Amino acid sequence: MVASDKDVLWVELVEACREGEVATVAEIAGSVDLNSEASSGVTPLLAAVESCKADVVKFLLEAGADPNLTTRKGNTPLRAAVLLGDADSLLALVHNGADVNLETARGTPLTTACGQSDVDMVSLLLDKGACLHMEARSGTTPLIAAAREDAFAVVKLLLDRGADPNQTNKDGNTAIDVAQAKAFPKTLSLLMQSAVVRQVESALQSVDRRQREAAAARDKFQDHAMQDSKGALQVSRANNQAKIKELQEENKRLRALYRSG
Repeated sequence: MVASDKDVLWVELVEACREGEVATVAEIAGSVDLNSEASSGVTPLLAAVESCKADVVKFLLEAGADPNLTTRKGNTPLRAAVLLGDADSLLALVHNGADVNLETARGTPLTTACGQSDVDMVSLLLDKGACLHMEARSGTTPLIAAAREDAFAVVKLLLDRGADPNQTNKDGNTAIDVAQAKAFPKTLSLLMQSAVVRQVESALQSVDRRQREAAAARDKFQDHAMQDSKGALQVSRANNQAKIKELQEENKRLRALYRSG
């Protein structure tokens, strides 16, 4: 088969992926490179994801398509699924080895979902192991990405999951700084409230830790004091027993002298 024939088959495969024609995809898949990329930046798997054809996505993954293949434009199948809010394709990708923390020039799947203000997708990614505190090369964290878009519901979800409103990026900025600079009062208020709560909790934990350390030191001192007291008592008993024995011996000696006299 000449190269042009393969090119034709590849184009037909991509089209079948977009149309969700699983039977046609299955017929062609074994004759072409499933991980080859067109000049437009599309791959068969990416075409299927971008068309929300989860059945085709599953077939291609089982047939050997790379779930982590990054195109020259910095796109990945997982990022495409996030942008489209396609949970079925996302789950199929993750189940077949897609890295939920894979970073490209366009960020991570989680920062993308946060930038889209997609609460459901953010929650799903976190459930599948996306890193809550991961900072992209651009300096964007999930919380900063959400704050930048005034995505109040996403910001709240991230904070509820443990995101730190005081986390600084490589430029020294926090999500609070971003919300303040963009004049998003509701999101800013939420972030600042969270920061105060974390500060109070940290102070309480510090007090609790110091109290536990003091209690441990007190118990240790009491243990040592008790041991010292036990030791002194044992010495005293030993001395008393020695004196008693000495007196008993002296008493025997005196009795013996008395009898002999």
